[in-house]
Amino acid sequence: MGRKHQPLTTLKMQNSHHAKYYRKSEPQPTPGVPERPDNLSDVELEVYDYIVDKLEHMGVMAITDGKAIERYAHTYVRYWNAAEFVRKNGETFPVRDKDGNLKGVSLLPQAQLLNTLGPQLLRMEQDFGLTPSSRAGIQLEKTQHEDKQKQKFFA
Repeated sequence: MGRKHQPLTTLKMQNSHHAKYYRKSEPQPTPGVPERPDNLSDVELEVYDYIVDKLEHMGVMAITDGKAIERYAHTYVRYWNAAEFVRKNGETFPVRDKDGNLKGVSLLPQAQLLNTLGPQLLRMEQDFGLTPSSRAGIQLEKTQHEDKQKQKFFA
């Protein structure tokens, strides 16, 4: 399996030569903030708003990103709920035979959930450009960055 295709906008931000010659017919999503969902919990909405704010600030937000951000927010909250449980209760529990003798130890379901959700979150974060390596080659236009800094200062 080869490398995953990157969106044309990401290639352009990375000053990749592929942006000039590669996938010229790729559909371009409309930039902007997606509609805020009404089916998330309060905590999930906090995560959703946080991610939308960060992606908008980075200049990579599109209105079509809403459902992916919803899934991220939902997964993130499930991950941290499991992590809190594991912090309080540990990762394992003793497994005993019918006589009460220790046979071994097994992972708690919440620890297994962490092992499943962690890589899922990482993939989503990489897709959104939320990890250092996924941002490594991205270059925002200087005026865009300066305008955002001025807005922050003068707002």
